[in-house]
Amino acid sequence: MHNSNSKKSKKIRVLHVLGTLNIGGAESRIMEIYRNINRELIQFDFLVHTEEKNKFHKEIEEMGGNIYVFPKFNGFNYFKYVHEWKRFFFKHEEVQVIHAHQTTLAFIYLRVARKYKHIKKRIAHARNSSKDNFIKLLLAKLSRYFATDLFAVSKLAARSEFGKKLTTSKVKIIPNGFDYERYLFSDENRLKIRQQLSISKESLVFIHAGRFHPQKNHKLLLEIFDKVSQKISDAYLLLLGDGKEKQNILNRVKDLNLEKKVKLIGIKSNIGEYYSAADCMLFPSLYEGLPGAAIEAQINGLKIFLSDRITKDVAISNRVTFLPINKGPELWEEEVIKSISDLKRTNVRVSNTFEIHKIAKGYEKIYGVIRI
Repeated sequence: MHNSNSKKSKKIRVLHVLGTLNIGGAESRIMEIYRNINRELIQFDFLVHTEEKNKFHKEIEEMGGNIYVFPKFNGFNYFKYVHEWKRFFFKHEEVQVIHAHQTTLAFIYLRVARKYKHIKKRIAHARNSSKDNFIKLLLAKLSRYFATDLFAVSKLAARSEFGKKLTTSKVKIIPNGFDYERYLFSDENRLKIRQQLSISKESLVFIHAGRFHPQKNHKLLLEIFDKVSQKISDAYLLLLGDGKEKQNILNRVKDLNLEKKVKLIGIKSNIGEYYSAADCMLFPSLYEGLPGAAIEAQINGLKIFLSDRITKDVAISNRVTFLPINKGPELWEEEVIKSISDLKRTNVRVSNTFEIHKIAKGYEKIYGVIRI
């Protein structure tokens, strides 16, 4: 565990609790805020449940943040896990805000945090519109009883994780923030990435960005692309991400004879460059809170086909089409083929709803309230 001075800091120290610090999802959104928030007033620290490191670790330490590592919770180590939190809060009186992004476990550590007077705010933050099993969904709902503040990335996420009876007056809807400059289209990057991947200027390139997890519905994604590639021979699919479903995805690609057409790119920090290389995003998720990749793709000007299970709040441009995921790949293929002539980035209109500077200012007010 990283050591830090237990004396109270003049800055407001906010502890973000996460599973990992992977490049993607909630972690990327928090880092966007961290880079843009006033760090003279507010400092972020991070508590994660893995020893794995990536480029975020160095950046966090350079910006003055601490990273703490906790044992992974498995149910059987409940009492040890609670004890670790008690020890942590006793030792770290500088922590004034605890911001829980792991709502499944939040009821444990937010409950412990109630007993420590130096923690002025206990935030539970809903970032998904469902969980991959009923027990996780049930546990997530418990967090509302031990939090001082409830946040959600969308109304759909709020209803899912905190319950339908909670009104918007009790849950603050805070959209994710994005540094638009990082995702803007670039002809230079388009050419560079395509050359790196040995893809011609004329090829039609589809893209998906997200962890390799059943939630993201790669099975349907590959079936859609398979149908499209049968009509358009010079087409490719870029899959950005990684995860437990990787081998299943590779097997499915092989079964469909798409090895030369589907490229697994891995996790990339320069994801905006890959968006520039693409023509269209396919996003047939089973559920989402407010998918960051879909926002990033729109900022880049990409045409995007989204699952109808995703909140309509994600549509910030005139480039979005929602399609049902229970009607099979044929409908998606049909809509994609009809839109081929509309894939050029012309007359793109994008709202600044999720602009990072505006969102970061909002967080400064939220965290800064404890000074009053």
